[in-house]
Formats: sequence, structure tokens, C-alpha cells
Amino acid sequence: MTTTQLFAKEGLKGGIILGVCVFVCFILGINFFALLLLAMLLFWIFIFRNPERLPNERVENILLSPCDGKIENIEYIHGGVLLTFRVGIMDVGILRAPLNLNEQITQEKRNGLRLYCFEDDYKERLNSKLFLETSVFSLQITPEIFDAKVYPLSEIKRGDRIGFCKMGILKMKIILNTVELKLNIGDIVRGGETILGYVK
Repeated sequence: MTTTQLFAKEGLKGGIILGVCVFVCFILGINFFALLLLAMLLFWIFIFRNPERLPNERVENILLSPCDGKIENIEYIHGGVLLTFRVGIMDVGILRAPLNLNEQITQEKRNGLRLYCFEDDYKERLNSKLFLETSVFSLQITPEIFDAKVYPLSEIKRGDRIGFCKMGILKMKIILNTVELKLNIGDIVRGGETILGYVK
């Protein structure tokens, strides 16, 4: 599980490869490519950063955003609400628990493609998906370029790191009739920090 290190382990392999390439280019005196690869390495470190996050309020009934990104849709459905987030390349990829839970958590992976420059309905039908199910909320993660992960979990506390998604779509279904949302379509959110609403 990605815990408190500053760099998410999901980017470690790529970071090592870029670091080795930078070193080799400097040793061989290919300074232009060395500087270019160094800039790419710094950008890689930035996009796979793993910052600490604290909620904007310290109260027990808050519902936190599970990810960084932009809210693309809010749909009220029978028994709850469905929120759609788009996670971009510059957003932190670490997923965080929106609520405290002490129960069995169901996980499922559905293999598929990783389409990016296609309509959302094609991505919905053809892309791989990860699912996390609890009695209170569920997550559907649709990666578009990078691998997505859900960490092994038995119980979670609000704000805990629960997975990873860099560039993709995350849908969170809140299975509660007593949630007062405090957000709008188009809002920019930060996982583990932005308060989506309050559980009454």
C-alpha cells in the first residue's frame, strides 16, 4: 500500500528507468538528451507525488472526495447519488477513503482496453475497470492510460489511501439517502481534503 512516502510507488519503475537514462547520457556526454530526460524525470516525480492531506473541517459526519480532479456529473438515483470525477495528468493519483468503515470490502477487476482519445461511451464499454464495494459507497475506476489499483483493505478510516488512478474516470455511488452535498458540476476537488458534503 502507498502510505506516507512522498512518491507513489506506482511511478517507481518509470522513475528508475528515467533516472538510469539520465545517468547514462551524462556519462556518455550526451548533455542535450541528459537535460531533456532530467526534465522528464522531474515531471514524472511531480505527477506521481504522494502528499499528505487533511480535511478542511475536523468533524465526524463529513464526506471527503476520494480523488483529485474535476466533478463532471452529479446524478441523483434511487437510494443515493452518483458522482463522476475526471482525474487528469496533473492531479494526484492517490485515491482516499471518503468515510470511516469497519466492514468487509469487496473488490473486483474487469479486464479491457485503455482508450483515451475516444468518446466516453466507448471507454465505458471497452476500457478495463476496477470496482470497490461497501455497504455505504461504491467506486468504479476506469483508467485511460496508466494502471489503476485498489489496495487490499479490511477496514478503512476517512482519508486513508485506498488505491491509485492517474488519468481516468472515477464514479462514486453514495448509498445513503441522508447526505447533504456541498458541491457543483465543474468543481475542482482534492482527495482526502475537499468536503463533498455531510452525512446527516
